[in-house]
Amino acid sequence: MQLLVFLLACYGVTNIIPISRLFRGVRAWIGRRSEMAGHWIQCPMCIGVPVGVGWSLVGLTLPVGLGYLGNAIVAASVSSGWCWMVRVVMHRLGEDEL
Repeated sequence: MQLLVFLLACYGVTNIIPISRLFRGVRAWIGRRSEMAGHWIQCPMCIGVPVGVGWSLVGLTLPVGLGYLGNAIVAASVSSGWCWMVRVVMHRLGEDEL
């Protein structure tokens, strides 16, 4: 159950930042200031890394028992991969923007 909650929380935050209309202006503003940051903020796989680390640091993590650093690395990897997989499925279903 903890894994499901973690994956849903990561997907929720990762979907809101790079894809939703809510942050469209913020993404455009960041993109005008830095090409690299503009790309990064629009990439669900890229945003999944700090989101996974963030959830791990506040205690919503995967039960792997590797300590803070190990859990953060695993959480970042799982979050990034999960969000990318869900994004690919959503894209193929035609749900590109929320």
